[in-house]
Amino acid sequence: MSNTPSRYNIRFQLVAAMSVLSLLILAVFIITLFGFLQVRTTAQEVIEVDAYLSRVASEVALATLQCRRYEKDTFLNLSDSTIRENYVFLWQNAYADLERAVATFNAAATTELDRQQGLEWQENLVNYRVAFLDVKQAIEAGQIQNPDTANQAMSPFKDTIRSLTSSAANVANSKGRQVQVASQELAVISRNTLQIMVALGIVAMVIALTWSLLFPVRFVRPLIALQNATKRLSDGDLDARVTVRRRDEFGLLSESFNHMADTIKAQIIELDQTALVRKQNEQLQALLNLIQELETPAVPLLNGVLLVPLVGYLDSGRAQRINDVILQTAHTNKTQTVIVDVTGISGIDTTTAQYIQQLAMSLQLLGARVLLTGITASLAQTMIELKISFQGITTYGSLQDGVVEVLRHVAYQRSYN
Repeated sequence: MSNTPSRYNIRFQLVAAMSVLSLLILAVFIITLFGFLQVRTTAQEVIEVDAYLSRVASEVALATLQCRRYEKDTFLNLSDSTIRENYVFLWQNAYADLERAVATFNAAATTELDRQQGLEWQENLVNYRVAFLDVKQAIEAGQIQNPDTANQAMSPFKDTIRSLTSSAANVANSKGRQVQVASQELAVISRNTLQIMVALGIVAMVIALTWSLLFPVRFVRPLIALQNATKRLSDGDLDARVTVRRRDEFGLLSESFNHMADTIKAQIIELDQTALVRKQNEQLQALLNLIQELETPAVPLLNGVLLVPLVGYLDSGRAQRINDVILQTAHTNKTQTVIVDVTGISGIDTTTAQYIQQLAMSLQLLGARVLLTGITASLAQTMIELKISFQGITTYGSLQDGVVEVLRHVAYQRSYN
């Protein structure tokens, strides 16, 4: 009989399953989050730049209109030098604002098209300034004495300043529309990302629920079968055997038990009764120790989360061993949450309930949060009749409910951190 399982062992199955699940969820979450943050950052940068350029283009259009207004007022007041010079001063201020707005647009432009637009505005601005100052000098020299002549002198540059006004207004409107479209796209991306996160959470929940449903079938039932067979053998039933259906550690343990039972039966027939009983007791004790180790498993579900499934009947000796093993494991692993599942307990009386209560209180003293699962209606009624209180301990009707609560708690802590 081989001592090495031909398939993956139980520990490897547990570690592999939880590791793959954790890595899958973490990878999808990181990829989704990174992609969302990258797209959102880029979109926000585009929105901010376009919004800023839209405001600056509006300032260019407004300053251009002011220049044209003061230009017109200057020409209408040629006969009054005081009023004319006042409007020239206002025109110069408006032109300075226009020049600053165009320079600001050029400095903020990020695309080649925006840069070309800014350079075109700068060129039109310079030509307009030169034309206005030439007309102003002609007025001061007496060469131009009426508004019509002044407007005719400026007419070659009217289209230039009108083009600057309309172009700036068009850019402001275009950038505004781009900001609106980009904002809508960012909202769609955010909504899609949220949907992915929700779907990821649902997948994780389904996997966790499936695992919690399969766990009792996969691990608790073989332990109960081994425990019952061991009890029958210890009670003198030399024909007690375990059906071997698996090829992992449980299968090897079942084969070892059957082999030991066959050996014990043969030795009782062949050897002296006294010597045979002594050897039988030694072998049985070794097997019982092995069974007892498996009867008190401490299964790590997540980082800081420990599952303790209790099965069979709890006497004082077994309760003490369970207490020692679980407390040592919780202390060593710095466990934060312990799920104590009593689904597999054969029956409960005052002593058994006190054992469970003492275990929970000891875990709390170590700083662990204790969840008691597997509390059926009949079990709850029995505990009430026995006046056993689990104050300060959270109870759930099934292991599934307890695992779901732990996953929610862990997800909350991660999102908070």
